[in-house]
Amino acid sequence: LTLLQELNGVPAAALRLMMNRDVYRQGVAAVRYNLLSLFLAGAVFLVAVLLLMERHVLSRISSFAHQVERCRTRRSSSERIAVQGNDEIAGLAQAVNGMLQALETKEEELRLASARAEAANKAKSDFLANISHEIRTPMNALLGMADLLEQTTLRAEQGQYVRIIRTAGENLMALLNDVLDLSRVESGKLSLESSPFDPYLLVQEACVLYEMKAREKAIDLRCRVHPKTPPMLVGDASRINQILFNLLGNAIKFTSQGSVEVEVAPASEAEGPEETIPLLFRVRDTGMGIPEDRIEHIFDPFTQTDDTISRRFGGTGLGLSICRKLSELMGGSIRVESTLGIGSTFECRLLLRVAAPTRTPSSCSPPSRPFAERSTP
Repeated sequence: LTLLQELNGVPAAALRLMMNRDVYRQGVAAVRYNLLSLFLAGAVFLVAVLLLMERHVLSRISSFAHQVERCRTRRSSSERIAVQGNDEIAGLAQAVNGMLQALETKEEELRLASARAEAANKAKSDFLANISHEIRTPMNALLGMADLLEQTTLRAEQGQYVRIIRTAGENLMALLNDVLDLSRVESGKLSLESSPFDPYLLVQEACVLYEMKAREKAIDLRCRVHPKTPPMLVGDASRINQILFNLLGNAIKFTSQGSVEVEVAPASEAEGPEETIPLLFRVRDTGMGIPEDRIEHIFDPFTQTDDTISRRFGGTGLGLSICRKLSELMGGSIRVESTLGIGSTFECRLLLRVAAPTRTPSSCSPPSRPFAERSTP
């Protein structure tokens, strides 16, 4: 080692250290041994730390996640998370348990509220069914007596009074029938029949029934049945008739000029008897239409286009609600497309079974025309 140097860089003093090579090698080996020992000790310490974390942290987090997943899959708020220790994980488990307890309490409250609502709805339906039945009996007697009285010799003024009594009684009977049908559907007591019927005659009867009302309002009434409609179907003809009467009656009621059109056609062609096909009943009118914001609520009970409708045209707003419930009972659906001031189109889709024809199609379905038509003169 150079200790001092002259100005020209020549060493002036030097120190020479001499060591035995064996001692040097031993020193190097000792350093390497110490470094290796430190590395092994660090590795052992790291493994010990990981094991402790796995035992006291990671395993608890995994168990916590597993228990939360179990609560989710079982959809049960009565499950609880096991709480271990007094650290942050335990605090999280307690918070989740508190949430589950609150959820369980809410579910129990909802369950009790639902049971009370179902009981109240059943009581309401039973009451409506009973009271409607009790009122129908004297109303039938009243209408019968009005018919008998109208057949006697009456003055013109007396005859007018009798007709007013009969009209009011018929309107009340229609209201009672709607309330009774709605209560039966809501209580699940309405049973459907399954018998063969002729769809051509069903539509023809509806057109004949409303032909006079359409003529009184100078409305062109057209009834069309597609020739590919099976001649005989199996279903509840009276309930299908009720749906068609409601839709056709509303169309004529809310149409002051123009036309009302009834179309019946299969959505798909039947391949043979005993097959179920979707049959479409469309009622299209050129009436007042429905505002866009009221279309989604038009099938709700006691709902009409606006508050003035019941005063201008009468009715309770039960007809369309009954149509929807009846169509759903028959495995179908009903929808509406409407433009305010232009008109509306109601389409009822029903699933009906094709029956083996027992006779030739009725005269209202000539095969030479694309639709079997009937219209007011």
